[in-house]
Amino acid sequence: MLFRSAVTPIKELMAKYDIDPRVDLPEEKAPGTDAQRIAVLKFFDAFARGNSEALKSMLSGPDQLQLEGMVSGETFKKSTEPITRIRVECGRHDSDECALAIFAVGNDFQPQLWVYTATDKTEFDSVATPPAILEKLSGNDRIAAWFEILRLELAK
Repeated sequence: MLFRSAVTPIKELMAKYDIDPRVDLPEEKAPGTDAQRIAVLKFFDAFARGNSEALKSMLSGPDQLQLEGMVSGETFKKSTEPITRIRVECGRHDSDECALAIFAVGNDFQPQLWVYTATDKTEFDSVATPPAILEKLSGNDRIAAWFEILRLELAK
């Protein structure tokens, strides 16, 4: 019989790490280890607070370059200030840990999928976002649906 180690509830981790309340990670969609939960919460907290320095330290090299361009062009601040909620769902694709975020910005919703590692060094790497992806996502596993849509787009 396999025993899964206990994980700290999301609510407790949010309080302990002072995570912005706009970050919404439901317990049933949260990762299976405390290290992963903390990494995901801190990552999306950086978006909610518009903290580019905290975010940069968690991004892959190519995503760091894109962030630097957004910061210097002042689009990062303009895009993070109006965030009202970040709904996060975590899961796996093949052997990768993934976090799907749907950013509520005014009356608009902006999805982004990330593959991440939360070991010695936390690193998030963005996944390509096909056009109108949010309207195409369906089913109980939106991460799997995202990768299937990508596969079909690449096959065209």
